[in-house]
Amino acid sequence: MNCNPFTLGHEYLVRAAAAQCEHVYLLVVQEDKSVFPFDVRFALVKQGTQRFKNVTVLPTGPYAVSTATFPSYFSEEETAHARAGASIDAALYGMHIARALKVRVRFVGTEPYSPVTAIYNQVLRETLQSHGIQLHEIGRLEQDGRAVSASLVRQALRENDFAVLPSLVPETTLTFLQSDAAAGIIERLRKTTSRH
Repeated sequence: MNCNPFTLGHEYLVRAAAAQCEHVYLLVVQEDKSVFPFDVRFALVKQGTQRFKNVTVLPTGPYAVSTATFPSYFSEEETAHARAGASIDAALYGMHIARALKVRVRFVGTEPYSPVTAIYNQVLRETLQSHGIQLHEIGRLEQDGRAVSASLVRQALRENDFAVLPSLVPETTLTFLQSDAAAGIIERLRKTTSRH
């Protein structure tokens, strides 16, 4: 997960995975290409998932959903090369990361908005099967007919619509967003239209 920032949608996916598995490794994208810096995203994920005792939160490192393995993920919906990057990323995950962690099932959320992420999910399904890993796609948490997503949170922050945030983010993320520590991030966010 990128978790830019951590939302109730992310929490929903973690809860679903945790209910189906003895142990879940939640890998947070470490590449610092998002408006919310990695250290903030990582802390929000850890705080937002601490009640799930069978979840371990880990950074992805430089070889999972990074500019080295999957640069299209960080571009403005650049789909032309997405399949190639997704294939490299999925193969590295299957051969090295999943093997080291003894992963048998990988969970992803359905992706209604990002063509690049939708391609990634499709490639994961094709690639991980050859490594003996099942891929489970979990339907996204919806509110008013839309998936609860970090992009909705960023849109609300851009529009200074703090009233909608309690319906999109857990208390831990909300507390951060209302703090002085978030002010600079929100200011940078309002100056960009980047999808991350």
